[in-house]
Amino acid sequence: MISIIVPIHNASNTIERCKRSIFSQGFNGVQYIFVEDECGYGPSWARNKGLEQVEGEYIVFVDADDYLLPGALETFWKYRTWDMVIMGMGNFTMFKQNYINLWLREPSKYQALSYVWGKMYNADIIKDNNLRFNEDMTQFEDIEFNMRYIQKCGEVICLPEQVYHYCPSRASIHRFNGCYSYLFKLMETVKATLEDYREDNIEQKIGNSIVTHLITAMVGASRHNRYAWLYLLYEKVMHQCRPFLTHYRRNGRSWIVPVLIRHNMIVTAMVVCRVKAWLRYKGE
Repeated sequence: MISIIVPIHNASNTIERCKRSIFSQGFNGVQYIFVEDECGYGPSWARNKGLEQVEGEYIVFVDADDYLLPGALETFWKYRTWDMVIMGMGNFTMFKQNYINLWLREPSKYQALSYVWGKMYNADIIKDNNLRFNEDMTQFEDIEFNMRYIQKCGEVICLPEQVYHYCPSRASIHRFNGCYSYLFKLMETVKATLEDYREDNIEQKIGNSIVTHLITAMVGASRHNRYAWLYLLYEKVMHQCRPFLTHYRRNGRSWIVPVLIRHNMIVTAMVVCRVKAWLRYKGE
């Protein structure tokens, strides 16, 4: 049986579409777990409440803003012998250690572990290891959970089939404030994972990833039009980012912003990130 966990908060415009996509799967053996988060505790709290109710052998997370494509559960079920099934992310068996290193270097390119949607998990691994979402995190909580999950699981498979429709929200722009504190919590988990694998140059890899993530977040937040708020935010984030610049290894695209961070050129960084954001999101 597959247990589907759906956190619901401020989703009145989308939840019916989400439910229809789940109920119309035509798959026998499904447990539906809808968790109402009326107080706004966050998706981690809601997912943890859902995990307490799981009866199935496998778990799929769906966000209330999104929906499953037809045949999604049937497709997941075909690959249930794998400890983690990741859909819509290529066609390969994941060697976990290598993939984590790729993600640290280019997180915007290697996103298979960045979210819990579009995946199927083994419920016994979650139960046996008492895995739960970190409710103190309001960003990066998905990948932090995935990092702890893959430490405990065996084989992971990534497949090209599209089974999930993700509907991005501009609300994520407003969540940027304070993101660096959650990023550092995430990196503690990543560091522990790499230490388990006896990796070399861990500090360099972590530092490089922190800078890359913060630059990506700065670009995303630059779409916000509240100039004074954005200036103070950039000032904080650039201050947090500066100690890690010695570990940064540019991948051929992001070299201007690190220079501006190093010299504390906040206004220029805001302009450059605004241009980057326009180029990146102009199709939205």
